[in-house]
Amino acid sequence: MKSYNRLQSLFLTLSAIASTSVMAVPSAQAVTFKEQQVEQNQFAVVAVPFGHKEHRLEIIEQVAGKQQCWHESGAAPAKVDLLLLNFDHTDSCRRIINTNGYTLRLDGDDDRVSRVVKIVQDRGELKLVAFHKDPTQPSIEIGSTNGLTNGATKIVLNPGWQITKRVYQGQTVNHLYLSGDSTNSIAYNPATPSTPTTPTAQTPQVDTQAIVNGVEQLYTNVVSPILKDLSADNTNK
Repeated sequence: MKSYNRLQSLFLTLSAIASTSVMAVPSAQAVTFKEQQVEQNQFAVVAVPFGHKEHRLEIIEQVAGKQQCWHESGAAPAKVDLLLLNFDHTDSCRRIINTNGYTLRLDGDDDRVSRVVKIVQDRGELKLVAFHKDPTQPSIEIGSTNGLTNGATKIVLNPGWQITKRVYQGQTVNHLYLSGDSTNSIAYNPATPSTPTTPTAQTPQVDTQAIVNGVEQLYTNVVSPILKDLSADNTNK
């Protein structure tokens, strides 16, 4: 009975180690998505003020045949009146305000890792830029407002850039792409050092060495003594 209890304890300990390791290390399995072309006039790409002289990116989709979601006025820059704020827009508009609803798609591939999309003020306008996390690599200008104005402002996408929708297992889903081709894109070169106007989402980092050290400590302090006791029991029999 004593040996059985120790074996059971060993099994539970090893199970805990395996579960902890699986949970701590993210899956490396990649999912490949495709994209679907959409009517560009059904979408508005907007720089919306928030905080102190900052702007966030919003992408608004107009559901065909439903209540109007926004109204544009003027040009270079074009002001955007967010009509959807004045009524229950659940069935009429989709409002995407963060990367849960859109992804940068560059050269036919999703890019969630190497670049971060932000809005900066530079040379008398707002620019939508895909900043490369490696400062030695070029960042890409996606679009601009062509001027400054109070309130929400339309971002005009540069040639070669467009809104598309994600296709998963043959089905078009509502997740949007800012989709473009790096070969024909404009490299972003700020006139002066610019501070991005939206906060950087920090990617969780896994301390693999800490995991290894923890497993070694568990083995040394728990597993190894149990194995020694089991060996001693078998020798004494």
